Amino acid sequence: MRYKFPVHVLTESKLTLRGLDLLKEIDKNAILSANLKSELKSGVIISFSISTLDKKLAEILQLRAPALRERSENMEKNSEESFLTGACYIPVLPFLSDTEEQLELMKTQAAAPIHIFWMALIRSLLAGYSKSCCDFQ
Repeated sequence: MRYKFPVHVLTESKLTLRGLDLLKEIDKNAILSANLKSELKSGVIISFSISTLDKKLAEILQLRAPALRERSENMEKNSEESFLTGACYIPVLPFLSDTEEQLELMKTQAAAPIHIFWMALIRSLLAGYSKSCCDFQ
């Protein structure tokens, strides 16, 4: 609070709901530069990490992480509070969660109330992967 910095929280957890009062205070007091103020309109960004949409694979890779449904509900609640919300498809795991079908599914699943979406592809330029599968405009 003292320095009035904006924050970006990247999490899998639903604990952001416990800190709503603090996040609202940060949002209210955050100082954004002129170019960021016109683009962001919020001093708080909350992004949720998702490494796969496959429930069975998620149970193996993300033992203690909340289910995707719970993260989606959390995204909606944070968005309702006027925070910018994001989905981070990271890590995208080679041969497990990086097929073109999975990337397209993630793109469509992360539509609303997502304001920001990004992914980190480890092998995006290998044979069989077109540049269009990564185009989210």
